[in-house]
Amino acid sequence: MALPPPDPQFVLRGTGAPVNTLHFCCRNQEQDKPLLFSGTPETRALNLEKVGVKMNRETGKIIVSADEATSVPHIYAIGDIAEGRPELTPTAIQAGKLLARRLFGKSSELMDYDCVFHAFYKPLEFTVAERDASQCYIKMVCLREGAQRILGFHFTGPNAGEVTQGFALAIKCGATYTQLMATVGIHPTSAEEIIKLNITKRSGLDPTVTGC
Repeated sequence: MALPPPDPQFVLRGTGAPVNTLHFCCRNQEQDKPLLFSGTPETRALNLEKVGVKMNRETGKIIVSADEATSVPHIYAIGDIAEGRPELTPTAIQAGKLLARRLFGKSSELMDYDCVFHAFYKPLEFTVAERDASQCYIKMVCLREGAQRILGFHFTGPNAGEVTQGFALAIKCGATYTQLMATVGIHPTSAEEIIKLNITKRSGLDPTVTGC
């Protein structure tokens, strides 16, 4: 299987203004393909509508297609400025890499926005009222038929972000509830509680764990 092309390099030319010009550079040969770069999602000052770029006037964000293209050929938007995209730095970085590979590396891979995970860093007692901050609270969403493919899960507790990162890969690869139940947990960890999930909401049973 052929390896993906190397990520292109960029040369940022400062102008002293909120918007800088970003030029594509490959094999030390700078190409005439400038890109607009802005450090904030504020787009109104760019007057993009004057060149035909469609915007959501209520949010000030740029309307894009699945390949990050705007309504004007050769103008693309990624990250917080794009309408309907998660406002997450890693998501924007990944989308930017894939866009560069499509434009300059003959790739066709699109950003998958349907499987993006994130974590909120707040004390547990602030997010789950009247509950013990030393415990974990976990919910998993699966399809009911077949092997019950995992669609997503919520994890509130110690090291939630670290736990979620690992399961993000599993869900991205199409993990199922059947596979999860066949997995041996790592003890003692908070993450092992995920493989003990066997009570559904519709059952009405108390899901509180009473032992190890």
